[in-house]
Amino acid sequence: MQSNLIDEFKEGTKSSYVVYEETNSVKLFAFGDSYADTGNFLSAPSYALPYGITYPGKPTGRFSDGRILTDYVASFMKIESPATLHSIMFGSSESKYGVNFAVGGTGVYDTMVHGPNMTTQIDYFEELLRQNLYTKTDLESSIALVSVAGVRGVNCSTDKAIVIKY
Repeated sequence: MQSNLIDEFKEGTKSSYVVYEETNSVKLFAFGDSYADTGNFLSAPSYALPYGITYPGKPTGRFSDGRILTDYVASFMKIESPATLHSIMFGSSESKYGVNFAVGGTGVYDTMVHGPNMTTQIDYFEELLRQNLYTKTDLESSIALVSVAGVRGVNCSTDKAIVIKY
């Protein structure tokens, strides 16, 4: 009995990551830090091994060896993880499943990591709306993922540098 439950769990876990609905119009817009960043922080160490060995099989900028929060939410929504803002801006990806604006190391306010904070990420999103990349219908059936779970979530830059050691 226990073996059957484990086998069912394993099969359910496998299939939950590969079942995408082509007609699914839902989109995911991710904002935040490394818990949601799927590759926007281009100079991050997460573009080198061992990151990405387990998923997706090579380093892609995720601050994990496997899936991150954005991947799990997209899977639950039965869509692929949204493309990074960087890949959309340079035409290497399409925005069919939404956009990931999150950048590892950033937070609500400016941090010691040079990257767009939450306000700037939202500004980028608003710019895409002004460019009519998404319709009102797209937005009505979409979800926003906001992650400020990291250490730098609410640390702000001041005249005195705050150094956080891990």
